[in-house]
Amino acid sequence: MFAEDLSVFFQPGGDCEALAASWTPSAGGTQHSAQVLLDAPDTELVDGTTRSREYAITYAATQLTGLKTGESLTVDGVSYQVREVTAIDDGALMRATLTKT
Repeated sequence: MFAEDLSVFFQPGGDCEALAASWTPSAGGTQHSAQVLLDAPDTELVDGTTRSREYAITYAATQLTGLKTGESLTVDGVSYQVREVTAIDDGALMRATLTKT
């Protein structure tokens, strides 16, 4: 089976501007860290053809495993609450819509 290496898309300071995120499950457990792509209101997406109207992160499914609605996390030092988590296409990437707290 083919194993995708998605880390190239989530390099800090790269073309995609990956940011550091951290999350500790509310039920307890260890802190999870990941590099994520953040969409913020009025952020231009798809080479300027679309504008985001909400906060959302995209991350590799192997990172932030178990993240779910209602959880709190930090992205680049800013706190957010998760509104929804969904898989993208084949499930290798995840998208979480957020509310800034």
